[in-house]
Amino acid sequence: MKARRSAARILRATCVGILSVGVVAATQNAWASIPSQPKSGVAGTDGTVYASARIGDVVYVGGIFDNAVDPTTGITVPRENLMAVDVTTGAVLPWDVPVTCEPNDAQVSCANVDGPKHGEVRALIAYGNDLIIGGYFTAVGGTKRLMWAIVDSTDGSLVDLGSGRTNGRVGAFALDGSILYAGGSFTKFDGESADKKLSAVDVATSPPTAVPGFDPNVSDVVRAIVVLPDHNVVIGGQFQKVNGTDEPNIAELTPGDVLVPWADNPIYNLWDLAYSNGVVYAGRGEGKGGKVIAYNPAGGTQYWQLGGNGDVQALTIYDDDGAGPDAAQLIAGGHWSTWNGLHGYRKLVAINLSANPATKGTLDTSWQPQPNSTKGVWHLDGTDGALFVGGEFDTVGGISAPHFAIFS
Repeated sequence: MKARRSAARILRATCVGILSVGVVAATQNAWASIPSQPKSGVAGTDGTVYASARIGDVVYVGGIFDNAVDPTTGITVPRENLMAVDVTTGAVLPWDVPVTCEPNDAQVSCANVDGPKHGEVRALIAYGNDLIIGGYFTAVGGTKRLMWAIVDSTDGSLVDLGSGRTNGRVGAFALDGSILYAGGSFTKFDGESADKKLSAVDVATSPPTAVPGFDPNVSDVVRAIVVLPDHNVVIGGQFQKVNGTDEPNIAELTPGDVLVPWADNPIYNLWDLAYSNGVVYAGRGEGKGGKVIAYNPAGGTQYWQLGGNGDVQALTIYDDDGAGPDAAQLIAGGHWSTWNGLHGYRKLVAINLSANPATKGTLDTSWQPQPNSTKGVWHLDGTDGALFVGGEFDTVGGISAPHFAIFS
């Protein structure tokens, strides 16, 4: 266990030889240059991937799984719900910090974990060289941690969280400087009983401390959080009220816990959120197929929406060269079989964005990776010119990719 310290070191790791890779020579899009196929040979998993976070040349991958899997040979390396992968080579790294839920822990019922495996990772975010982990678990690296933890990515040591307790699944993170926003199904986060489904702590302190004056009460699950340039936060999920006021499924709060009313709340639940160029993008489920909805956060009115015949479960912004909104794409993942009535775009699409936020996004018809499963994509992250994709699939773009893929 370690005390909080400055996270300024450069991450370095060596790979495990049995999961080496080759890189596909792929054609490029004209818009944001996403390769047409993912890298070949990237280490996958034997269960669903729900989260990833990149630190330097390493991406940390979380979900519900027992092993890392070589997609070519099928050789496995034990990794319980969390693994580290070299972004350049795709090899699984020796860094091994298991995340588990122990059935004999009296404070938590591990029967609440989805599926037969013990423990699950649902959210990951990087803070310097530290990796912040959220999910449903009772131990990280064999040390007791309830539902969230902070791990040094260089040596796997745990940051001291004090005596705080969290009593339900943590499924979403967002950072505003050192202020960590956490969402999920909990009614107590880090010992703060006033926080219902949403909390904020300062992770620069040792141990992390609750942010004074931020004590929201959200009526049900928070699945996604984005921070706006004015430091307000927007949350999405499956809820009807925030701080006692009707604000279904999407809401904006100030750092002082003041609700900012929105005009066009969706009637169906949201799975994910993304933000770029003054626009909040929401991934909607239920109804007659899912939707991507573009919102103006100044009042919460809709700019436009696009969708398919299944839920939109994951969103991210991809801008390969930092050239700005004219080059950016919104990547959407989920479990549809048609997109805006078009076949050939199942589960994963790229939407070209305009510098004018009111201009409706257009489908990038040149990008058709088409993951092969029914439930499809659960996680997307576009970071530093790479696109990380997680979910329930075996192939992406015709490349073997058990539950995890990297486009770069």
